Amino acid sequence: IALDPNDAAAFNKRGSAKRAKGDTNGAIADYSSAIDADPKSAVSYNNRGYAKYTTGDYEGALADLNKAADLDINYVLAFENLGLVKKTTGDLDGAMLDFDRALVLDPKDAYAWNNRGLIKQAKGDLDGAISDFSRALGINSKYAQAWNNQGFAKYSNHDLEGAIADLNTALEIDPKYAAAYDNRGLAKADSGDPDGAMADYNRAIELDPKDAKAYYNRALAKKAAGDADGAAVDNKRALKLDPKLATPANSAASPTPNQ
Repeated sequence: IALDPNDAAAFNKRGSAKRAKGDTNGAIADYSSAIDADPKSAVSYNNRGYAKYTTGDYEGALADLNKAADLDINYVLAFENLGLVKKTTGDLDGAMLDFDRALVLDPKDAYAWNNRGLIKQAKGDLDGAISDFSRALGINSKYAQAWNNQGFAKYSNHDLEGAIADLNTALEIDPKYAAAYDNRGLAKADSGDPDGAMADYNRAIELDPKDAKAYYNRALAKKAAGDADGAAVDNKRALKLDPKLATPANSAASPTPNQ
């Protein structure tokens, strides 16, 4: 950069290095410099858009990512990131279209299959979700998140044996995957294994002490086991971490998935 202040590629590389070290604002500044140096760089707009997404600036992220996709209509990563932002903001139909586009461009994009599966699951299409997760796993059998997601979709579809098998695989790949322990706990609880469920919730919380859903699910398990005091402690912690969660005292309370 000192030798060539108009080197967009150098600004992008330095921006990505800063983002990897947690300096997101510095990364955004470098990506902006890359755009100034080359206003037609789809990569620069994509990088800045994703960085803005990680800061919660969804409007700015969408603007940059749309610009990246306009500059390069075959840019798979831009469509993936557009889908991610739209999924996060609740625009499931828009996200579906973006992941569809990514898959037209690259049918072997396991990430896009996995994320489209999550969208289908959110829209209530469990069979379609499981199919997409399966496609992702056919491309990358070591994709722990896809195993976790497929496992929870099977749990939601009342296939408890299949759910536990998938979640076991996710944990074989990533033994520190807190969400997979939490979800396996749900499946074990419904399978009549309360002790196994409790052990999984405990492990999920040990791995991620800020996992509100694990505290919530453990509170329900403790309440079912007659440990009202323990349930109250876990529920209080869950609500502190995530006030949107319901309370075990609510007769409509139900286990909460972790993805």
